[in-house]
Amino acid sequence: MQHRRLTTLLSVTCLSLGYIACSSDDSDSSATGGAPSTGGAESASGGRSSSVGGEIVIPIGSGGKTTEGPGSGGAGGDIDGSLAVCDLDDGPSVGDPKKSLLIEDFEEDGFWGNGLQGGFYAFTDGTGTQSPTGISLTSSPRPGGGRALRITGSGQTVWGSGFGAILSSRGEGAECLFDGSAYTGFSFWAKGSIEVDGTGSTDRPGLLRTKVLEKDVVPFSEGGNCPDDDACYDAAGANLKLTDCWQLFAFKFDELLPEGWGRESLPLDLDELYTIEFGVAHRHDYDVWIDDLSFFVGDKPTAQPVCDEGMGGMGGMTP
Repeated sequence: MQHRRLTTLLSVTCLSLGYIACSSDDSDSSATGGAPSTGGAESASGGRSSSVGGEIVIPIGSGGKTTEGPGSGGAGGDIDGSLAVCDLDDGPSVGDPKKSLLIEDFEEDGFWGNGLQGGFYAFTDGTGTQSPTGISLTSSPRPGGGRALRITGSGQTVWGSGFGAILSSRGEGAECLFDGSAYTGFSFWAKGSIEVDGTGSTDRPGLLRTKVLEKDVVPFSEGGNCPDDDACYDAAGANLKLTDCWQLFAFKFDELLPEGWGRESLPLDLDELYTIEFGVAHRHDYDVWIDDLSFFVGDKPTAQPVCDEGMGGMGGMTP
């Protein structure tokens, strides 16, 4: 079971939310990416609320939404929230497999093109610390050149924290679904350390969870099809273990699974994708790097781990 409030909104290329200042973290690190691994189910995960400078609660979804909906508990009846594929600046929020498959390489703030128009945000359970947090995340210099997203945190005591990418949005209160039905899965490079802090029991000890949210697991109050209760957000995903080497992780959509505590959402409705998220359970200290988030078509891309300061990125992959 989990408890999430309305989500914090990212800024589309840092421009759509004029009251949020975009900043850059130029700190350097040689943090720590590993092979996929299974882990325990989480009792409560994900909730996009900032704990820095007070909780940030900004509604996501079409304007005018309230928390009133079809009621709580169970799957409810037929629900149809307002999130939908939409028209963006350069066309509909539909992915074309003949165009670029890259979502974000973090060389610039935010991403756009080929049905995408969005950026990264961070969320916490309101306890502990996380850096950076809130909305409009910016990247850090990557040892060896280029940039990547780096998130550090500790002291979360309720369900944890994390970060993710909303795939398509026209700005605050105008988020869209993304039609990714032309794609087989998604991949990313990662490295980092996730260590249990020893203050008590936790879920998924030492593991990073990545998951794909689609309309059926998003609460009705945010435009989704899930009743506003604790059964939302149990999205299809996978757990993985990070190391101090960059490693390419790739997942086909049809091999992702929910953890089982929420509303059933399989098979994934790939034409109604909302966000891709990465989460760390409570009672962990973590330092996580992510780079070159991308879709793929066909076989999973592969690449050798890179354990020095360089990475090579997408250019080192083979189908």
